[in-house]
Amino acid sequence: MELVLLTTLGGLALLDSTSIGTLVVPVWMLLMPGRPQVRRLLTYLVVITTFYFVVGVAVWTTARQVCLSSPRCSKPPPPAVRS
Repeated sequence: MELVLLTTLGGLALLDSTSIGTLVVPVWMLLMPGRPQVRRLLTYLVVITTFYFVVGVAVWTTARQVCLSSPRCSKPPPPAVRS
C-alpha cells in the first residue's frame, strides 16, 4: 500500500476510535448511580465489537474482490510461508 493511503486509513481509524459510541457510552454506563449493570455493559461491548468485525470483513472481502478483478492486481498474493 502507498504511504498516503496508510496515513489516511490510520487517521480515519483514530477518528473512529474516538467516537461517542466507543468512549462515552461505556463510561456513562459505568458512572450511572447505583450498582453498575455489568451484563448490560458487556452486551453493549460485544455488540459493538461484533458490528466492527462484520463491517471489517465485508470491507476486506469487497476490496479483495475489486483488487482481483482489476488488471493492476490480477493475481492473488502468494500464500504466507510459515517458518
